[in-house]
Amino acid sequence: MGRMRKAAVALAAGVATTISGCWVQPGFDAGHTRYNDTETVITSANVASLAPRWSTDVGAGPLRAPLSVNGRIFVVGTDGGESGPHRAAAIDAATGDVAWSTVLTQADGFLVADPVYLDGNIAVPYNLFRFGGVDTVSAATGAPVDDAAGNGQANWALAVVDGELVTTSFSYGSVIPSPFQYGVDGPCDATVSGLVNQHPQPQRDFAYVGTDLMWNRGPAAKGFVGCNPATGQFASQWETPLAGEPTSVVALGDDDVAYTDDSGTVTALDSSSGTVNWALDVHAAAAPPAYAAGSLFVTTIDEKLVVLNAATGALRWEVTVPGLSTVALTVAGDVVYATDTAGGVVRAFARDGCGAPTCPELATVEVGAPLMSGPIVDDGRLVAGTIDGRLIAYGLP
Repeated sequence: MGRMRKAAVALAAGVATTISGCWVQPGFDAGHTRYNDTETVITSANVASLAPRWSTDVGAGPLRAPLSVNGRIFVVGTDGGESGPHRAAAIDAATGDVAWSTVLTQADGFLVADPVYLDGNIAVPYNLFRFGGVDTVSAATGAPVDDAAGNGQANWALAVVDGELVTTSFSYGSVIPSPFQYGVDGPCDATVSGLVNQHPQPQRDFAYVGTDLMWNRGPAAKGFVGCNPATGQFASQWETPLAGEPTSVVALGDDDVAYTDDSGTVTALDSSSGTVNWALDVHAAAAPPAYAAGSLFVTTIDEKLVVLNAATGALRWEVTVPGLSTVALTVAGDVVYATDTAGGVVRAFARDGCGAPTCPELATVEVGAPLMSGPIVDDGRLVAGTIDGRLIAYGLP
């Protein structure tokens, strides 16, 4: 498998996983914490004052998770059907005006996933069966970038780690039973191989703790540890059995990682060894959790937002959240947002609770249409993209 970094354009020296004050990739960072710790404008004290600022018809829907970089919102949508054509657009974050809108020509006829921002470009993964790549356009103009087209394999997720593009890809053979290979290509490459329908295949979600890759293999958590960018190799790897098939993974600070699985269990592990720190059955839903300020935020199938001490698993506080089957979590500053994506409702709570076992919501934002993902919150704006192609921003008076 060719390394994606050979085709990627590196970020400027010194730029790490995130750019301060920007939302450059899904989950905010490569650890998929979904936590913007730089947000200071919207707080638990004023979130109840959020009001609509603008609504822009992008001309393509549903809209994938948006990005926020240097005063612009970037978003990708589909003009017709899952396989396109697909459109990328740049929106002025202050006014909602469209700066540019362009059709993604390389991704035509394929399925697309969430974009990332990398060194002045917007990169969009696309795939269909075992084929695909990365369609890249200039963030300034929307013009195609010809030297970052991808690796020809099915790409279904991207991240930015230490200034390099990371892709997750899938390929399989033409014989029966078909051999498959899932790969993560970045500063260091990792693969999981087997036979289709005979070996457990990894889920598509992954996370980084520093430059250590946290992934999975069937019913086991899997870590690739000690990346050496000079060789492109990890020094070691581990596997730890879980109670069920993994559904998501999130970094817990600099040393630990948490997995959810289809048994409803949350398992926290040491990211360097795979040693289990704690495991707790909370009836966890498939929606990815979030991590912020020492707390792990998990949604459950019995319509609760459960907040756990990330170090011990002890319950900090919880609340019932209607529409939980499709809830997505976002944390920004000292506010946690639980979004009923099917209902288009965003509910805000104090990140650190209220000093009681159950905490009331601070605000409710009704977007008015179903969403593909939770909102992003950056630079005093809550921005959400709807399935009917509208990008909507909320802010303070």
